[in-house]
Amino acid sequence: MESLPAAEDAARDMVKWKLKKLLPGVTAELKVVYRDMAPSAEAAAAGTRRLLVAAAPADTLDSIEKAFASEGVRVGTLAPVSLALFEGLAPILSGRAPGDYALLHRSADAFVFLVARGVQPVFFRQRPAQEPEEDHDQEVRLSLSYYAEKLRGEGLAAVYVHDSRGVAPSADAFTAPVHPLTGRLLDADGTFDERVAARPELLPAFAAVYGRS
Repeated sequence: MESLPAAEDAARDMVKWKLKKLLPGVTAELKVVYRDMAPSAEAAAAGTRRLLVAAAPADTLDSIEKAFASEGVRVGTLAPVSLALFEGLAPILSGRAPGDYALLHRSADAFVFLVARGVQPVFFRQRPAQEPEEDHDQEVRLSLSYYAEKLRGEGLAAVYVHDSRGVAPSADAFTAPVHPLTGRLLDADGTFDERVAARPELLPAFAAVYGRS
């Protein structure tokens, strides 16, 4: 984006307008959230901003809120799982990695690979879940190639993994140390890992709350 209005509602409307230009096949009314990404050399030279945008049909989100409201529950926030995981844990992960680091999140239906610098995302890639698992290693290699060549990335200090299917990525895909997201990293009690192993969706939920505590 070249610029955004100062008013939040106007800025969000401009982001939606830009998104619909990029995705002309999407006709539904959208709700979006966006965050500034770390600037690339090209963006900095051009004076533009890189944004990470998440969008969903407004009707879908409204139906979720109404379903909870019918049970007397008010929805505090709705966010994509991978972004909730990243935004909640970025302050901790960035403090443990003296440089750029990656977050690999794999669920039953999606594969997400995110590179960050401090608490700002640098690169974000999401793909549907694939079989065999080796396909994800190829996605990682493509992501790291783009990060190095197009974004002038200086290399990863660490890779953090949350895989709800319990499948570890191939160590051959990385030169940086690979760490599973465990209770040890989060100073949690001894039962934390056992509960997350039984219900992997609890970790992004924990991160969403942890990041606002």
